[in-house]
Amino acid sequence: MLRQLKGNTGSFSIGTAEIGIYCLNENEVVLIDSGDRPSPALFGMLEERGWRVKAIINTHLHEDHIANHEALVARYGCTVYAGEAEPEDAKLWGISPSWPLVLTKPDAAVAVGGAEFLTVFTPGHSLGHQLVATPDGVCFLGDAVMTVDAL
Repeated sequence: MLRQLKGNTGSFSIGTAEIGIYCLNENEVVLIDSGDRPSPALFGMLEERGWRVKAIINTHLHEDHIANHEALVARYGCTVYAGEAEPEDAKLWGISPSWPLVLTKPDAAVAVGGAEFLTVFTPGHSLGHQLVATPDGVCFLGDAVMTVDAL
């Protein structure tokens, strides 16, 4: 189910995962991660709205966040972004991405279609884990757990 969060930012549930969706315009979106399992419902929702995926910005590359990447890249030719240490972390988990990656520096901005997504380097859960904030100021945490003790 698609939920509108703030401005052009929404989220879509797949199993236990929430995928961030940012609408660049009527026809193009950016996804934050792609879910924990292959999802015909995700593709149905995209098709129904006439949305093309321009990019996927990852919080990290663990299997429960990349399940639809291969199919999305094949269908839309979208660009996939991840923190620069994520390929090394993925190897530790036996994951070898089959799609090209654009690696981001810690705390870098990612520009897609005239919109800027801020990233905050939060290693721990993975070597290159990052939080991703949309231009609307909605932050997707991936699997980061924040506590008062961490501040």
